[in-house]
Order: sequence, then C-alpha cells, then structure tokens
Amino acid sequence: MTSQKPDRSGRFPWLFFILVFALTWLAWLPGVLDSMGWISLSVPWGMFFILGILSLPVAGCVASFVEGGKAAVGAFLKRALMIRFPLRWLLPIFLIPLIIPALAIMLYRLLGGVPPDLPVLSQPWLILTTFVFMFLIGGGPEEFGWRGYALDRLQARWSPLVASLILGVIWGVWHTPLFFIRSTAQYYTPYWAFMLLAVSFSILTTWVYNGSGKNYFAAWLFHGAINTGLELFPSIQRLTGGDQRIFIFCVILYLVLTGLVVAAARPRKWISPPGK
Repeated sequence: MTSQKPDRSGRFPWLFFILVFALTWLAWLPGVLDSMGWISLSVPWGMFFILGILSLPVAGCVASFVEGGKAAVGAFLKRALMIRFPLRWLLPIFLIPLIIPALAIMLYRLLGGVPPDLPVLSQPWLILTTFVFMFLIGGGPEEFGWRGYALDRLQARWSPLVASLILGVIWGVWHTPLFFIRSTAQYYTPYWAFMLLAVSFSILTTWVYNGSGKNYFAAWLFHGAINTGLELFPSIQRLTGGDQRIFIFCVILYLVLTGLVVAAARPRKWISPPGK
C-alpha cells in the first residue's frame, strides 16, 4: 500500500504568513530604527527594502516544501514561467492603473487644488524604466507569495471575495513598518486609507488572477502597473502634514471601481464558497 499525503489545499496558510511577517519585518527593522534616530545606517535603506520583499518567494518555497517536498517547490517556482494568458486582460491590467490616479488628480484640480508636477511623464524615457523597476521589484516578488502561493489556498476554503478581503487586510498590515520609515511613501499616507486601498487592490488583483486562468504573471503585471501608475501620476504629497486629498480621491475611485467589478463579474461567483 502507498500512503497518500494529506490534502492541505484548504488549510489556512499559517506557516507562509508567519514566515513572511517575521522575515520582512526583521529586514525592515533597521529602517525603522534609523528613522527613529536609534541607529545610523551605513548602507542604503533600499537594500533592506528589497530583502524584505524577497521574503515572499522564500516563504512560499519553504511552505511548499513543508507541504510536498521538492516537487511542490518545483511546481511553485514553475508558475513564474507560465506567462501565457488571454490577451484581452492586457487592457484592464494597463489601463486601470493609469486612469484611476489620473482621474484623482483631475478631481483634485477641479476642487481647487494645485496639481502636482509629473516628472516621469515629462521625460518619456523614464516611463519604461519606471515600469521595469516596479515590475521586477515592486510587483514580482510580492505576487510570487500573495497570489502565487496564498490566494489559491484561501480560495480553496472561502469564496473569492472573502479570500480577497482576508488577503487584503493581511497585505495592508504587512506594510506597517513602512509607515515609520521616512523615505517611504507610506510614512506620509493615512493608515486607514492605505488599508482600504490594499483591500481594493486585493479584490481587483483576484479578478485579474482568476479571470486570466489563475495566471501569476498576469497578477505580477497588474501589480507592477499599479505601482507605475502611482509614480506617473503622484498621489501622495511627501510632506509632514501634507495635503493627501489626491491619495484619498484615488482610494475612493479604486473602491468604486472594485464595487463595479464585483457587481458586473457574476456576483454569485464572488460570494459562493468553493465547490458551489
């Protein structure tokens, strides 16, 4: 007789989340201590930031190994090479992240605000380099963990909407140390607004991920495009006590879009538990 390994697909991925938080927050701790004046970093903070981001694929590999050994790790890593998905998804992947922050700036200007400078758009050659950086650093490693590992396991237990809400809250809380580091955008961002944005992003990324055939690469592109859009159309005023209305408008617009997506994309599929 051959013994079968227990099916862990519907279990809450505790090990993955514990590893992600422990490794990331440990990597980002020097940045927090430096901003508080307790230590002085002798190397750029960006190195610690990247180390924290890389904790997601590391945690995914470790958790996969615990679940199914080397074969499970190989299957997890191979997902990065599965780049084919329906081309129709390129439209929302690239248009939504550009339209939303641009509309937020327009709304801010209509209400009497002075729009920010657009340094990246004024130098077109920077657009591609910004996207490549955001794609490789700001999207890929994170998506390897959030969608590449965690989302499938959450959706095996809960409906896509509930799974997205859970992951969105966890994703938002994971960013918490960045709110104490002066060189980050989060330092100047209202925490409550960022949490709402993380939940909105989580639901929209689930929409892209599921719609593209659970393609991790599509989620990776979307994450990179979101971060690129926020660089092309700056929504955060990096000043203590600065006017953050553009960012709040951006959050509101993303929440409205999220509601429309859920309402239009077969609501029953969003709220039905697995197997229903």
